[in-house]
Amino acid sequence: MHCRAQILSYHWRQQQRFFSQILTRAP
Repeated sequence: MHCRAQILSYHWRQQQRFFSQILTRAP
């Protein structure tokens, strides 16, 4: 289960970066 939590946290971080980039690009 611990491994799964790490994977979820990793995906969450990737999503945050993705959304942050979109917000930065948005006018």
